Amino acid sequence: MQSPPQRGDGRQWFHVVISTYGSWLPGDPRGFRALHHRVHVDGDYRDPPPADSFIELRENAQRIMKFPPRKLSVAERAIVGKSCVEKLAEIDGFLFCLAAATTHVHLLVKLRPVAVRTILGAIKGQVYHAMHQAGYPAKLWAKRFRALPVEGLRHFRAVYHYILRHASEGAWTWKSELEWP
Repeated sequence: MQSPPQRGDGRQWFHVVISTYGSWLPGDPRGFRALHHRVHVDGDYRDPPPADSFIELRENAQRIMKFPPRKLSVAERAIVGKSCVEKLAEIDGFLFCLAAATTHVHLLVKLRPVAVRTILGAIKGQVYHAMHQAGYPAKLWAKRFRALPVEGLRHFRAVYHYILRHASEGAWTWKSELEWP
């Protein structure tokens, strides 16, 4: 069993969200953020912009997709989740909990900030190869991911409960056996 990272080891807690291909496109009615804020969008998923706004942008994004949008089946979610757990056990990261849902994966993980991109890229690659070996050879991941630093104990607990609540929506979940703060 993995021991929890010690204080002062240079690592930081992150709430990571990795989306599947085509799950959240520019112009999405739930709201969206354009890369480098090239398009100003009022609202977000909690308070989305008007439904008829950005229709052209959404249709264009759908038209230029090279593959159909990717949604994970129940069996695929288990493969994705187990692969993430295995890869993080191999490398320099400490996973506290995980949820693999239909269109995204949430991780509460402690990593060195300078290695976040490299480690999450390795995780995405490992999961892709595991899916390919299991007979699912389709496009899997969106280009980017989101890694938000966890700011304090209260935020940590909120993220932990948020991630594990995805089980009620059919997500494959995993949590550390360690007691949390």
